[in-house]
Parts: sequence; structure tokens; C-alpha cells
Amino acid sequence: RQEYKGMDVKVGIFNPREKFNSLDYKADLHLYTFSDRFDANELAANMTGSVTMWFNERHPLNLDLGFLNSVYNDFDEQRNTVAYAVPSFTFSGERFRIKAGAYLGISTPDTTSFFPGIASEATLLLADGKFNVFAGWNSYIDQQNFRSAIGVNPWLASDQFFANNKV
Repeated sequence: RQEYKGMDVKVGIFNPREKFNSLDYKADLHLYTFSDRFDANELAANMTGSVTMWFNERHPLNLDLGFLNSVYNDFDEQRNTVAYAVPSFTFSGERFRIKAGAYLGISTPDTTSFFPGIASEATLLLADGKFNVFAGWNSYIDQQNFRSAIGVNPWLASDQFFANNKV
């Protein structure tokens, strides 16, 4: 039977008042360690942040940033890093909202790969906002690591190579 041990620590900051000086911010640091009983282990540091600037208190300009880094050790050391930026703008009308943005990501398991993408949403407000029709399309990099692979297959052998996916 396979056994795993893990420990997570997460800290964050955010502005306590909504729309303080037309600016909202948030930042998180997530550290974890994960291991099996056969000396395979992973150590990760994930930093994410978001800054939103409001125009006319209705139209947000948003920037999401992230840096995800994991180091997997079994027989060899394997580093997996993802960095991304997602700028977007949302225009809000009386009965609709439209969001447009871009996903700019870089992944470096062995070679550096650039992952462009889009972030878009549209919302139609019906019956004075009591019903919403929503459609959207977002892309991102799904970081593959030891912990996420064990979540899919708990009987996974330790000697694995993890590559990231664009979704």
C-alpha cells in the first residue's frame, strides 16, 4: 500500500476595504511539501497576486500574476516552473458585462515554452439582475507535479517526468 505525507502553509494579504482609492490588491504565498514512503518528495513555493483598478466604480482593469515552482526528487531532481500574467478589462453596462484579456504564460520543465491565450467573458443580466446568462473562454497552464499526479492515480510509480499542459 502506498502512503503519502504532506504539509501545507499558506499566507496572504489583501486590502481590507473594497475599492480603496479605486484599487484592490491581494497576494498569496503557498508552500508545501509532499512525499511518499519510497523517498520521492516534492517541495513547492507558489506565489500569486492580483491588482484591480476601478474606473467609475464599474469598470475594473485587472492584472493577475503567478509564479509556481516545484522541485521533485526521486533518483534525479526535476524542477518545474510556471510564471504567468493575465491582464484584463471588464466593461459593465446597464444589462451586460464584457471582459477581455490575455493569458501570457511561460513554462520551464526542461525547455522554456511560451503559452499565449485569451481570457474573455460575457454576461447578460435579465429581469433586473435576478437571472444571468454567462459565457466565457479562459486558457491557462495546468502545472503537472507529483502531488497533482497522485490525486489522479494514487498507485503511481515514483519515477515520473512531469510536463505542463496548456488548457
